[in-house]
Amino acid sequence: MRKIIMAAPAALALVLGGTAAASADPGDRGPSADIVCEDGAATIVVEGLDDAERWQIVTVGGDDAGISVLSDEDGATSVSVEPGEYELAWWVDVDLPYDTLPIEVSPCDEDVAQLCVDVNTADEEELQRLKHIGPDRAAQIIELRPFTSIDDLGRVSGLAAGGERLKELVAGGGDFLPLCPFEDDGTGKPTEDDDEEDGLPEALPDTGAGMALLALAGVGAIGAAGGLSLLRRRLN
Repeated sequence: MRKIIMAAPAALALVLGGTAAASADPGDRGPSADIVCEDGAATIVVEGLDDAERWQIVTVGGDDAGISVLSDEDGATSVSVEPGEYELAWWVDVDLPYDTLPIEVSPCDEDVAQLCVDVNTADEEELQRLKHIGPDRAAQIIELRPFTSIDDLGRVSGLAAGGERLKELVAGGGDFLPLCPFEDDGTGKPTEDDDEEDGLPEALPDTGAGMALLALAGVGAIGAAGGLSLLRRRLN
């Protein structure tokens, strides 16, 4: 359980239909929000709203910003939510400015928390969960893929191979997911043991000698001498 006790300035005054008050004093023992994880699902549980005439929890950011997921009109103080950012707003008096409390919900499931983005399979929205990837770069990635290595992503505009921006994209952090490793050792380059592991001999350069050797198989000793001379010239 993660308990949220910090308040921050509101950014949704127009959406909520009122005026935001100054940030609440973190030392005040006012409304709070707990994030309860159960069976991999997150639930926001709010407390301390008995004196509020009105309150609601809304989504923050993205296309769904300002959508209410729970309010005093629902007759409940908890709601199951997807990972993301939310905000609790409450009015002690509806004629006065309201206070707010930011709520950040992280994935509950440990497996989900370790998600990464596969640039070769992710859709445009999923690609934008990588740092430095907006709609334009996401569309370009889809157009240029498949990618075989981290350095191969240097083909994308603004992502120079070995550059700091690409390193940050790979690592993720904060609100961004990391890049999934590629199928090989992460560099896209074959390892020294690749041929041995596959049970395949090392490929020989094509010199044309193969056809000459096949020709020798069907000639006698005299013809073979001429064939060997031809073979030496081809090899040289």
